Formats: sequence, structure tokens, C-alpha cells
Amino acid sequence: MNYQTLSSATYPMLISVIPIYNHLIDGLETYCDKFDDSSDIVITIKASLKKLEIYYTKTDDTIIYTIATILDSRLKLDYYIDNNWKQKVDDSKDKNDDEFLDHIFGK
Repeated sequence: MNYQTLSSATYPMLISVIPIYNHLIDGLETYCDKFDDSSDIVITIKASLKKLEIYYTKTDDTIIYTIATILDSRLKLDYYIDNNWKQKVDDSKDKNDDEFLDHIFGK
């Protein structure tokens, strides 16, 4: 994934939120594994990871991100299956459909 993917107008960004967070977090964690924990860059990256994870966990507050990812023809349900996130998919199925529709249509 590169910066052009993020700035592209070809695809709506909502469908890319989960994959972008995962790409950033995985990349930063991999980078940290290569260096001593006491180096300034690793300390800074770990602080960044904590901030990213705060926002990433907020994606669990709504099913819209899961739905958007699943509806993306490039990702579909395979994204969650490939990343061993069966629980995330099951949780989305368990959500009350009426709650989602009420939110969308303002009931």
C-alpha cells in the first residue's frame, strides 16, 4: 500500500479504513522489532502505535466499517477470513439490523 492508494479518488475511503489501520500497525510493529527498545525512534513509534490503536478500537463501536470492507469487491469477507478475524464477522452478524437501519435512515 502506498500514498497513492490513500490519496486516490478511485475508491471511497470508508472501505479502506480497516486495511489501512492494519497496514500501518503491522508495518510499525515490524519496524520496531528490528531495533533496540531504548532507541528514540522505537520509543516514538510505540507512542504512535498506542495512538493508532485508540482510534482503531473505535472501529468496533459500529458495524459500518465491517460492512464497508465486506461490500468492497476487492476485499469482501475474504479480508476478515484471511486475517483470522472470524469473530469480527460473527459479531457483525449478531448486531441488530434494525439498529443499523435506524442509524442510516434517522429513525
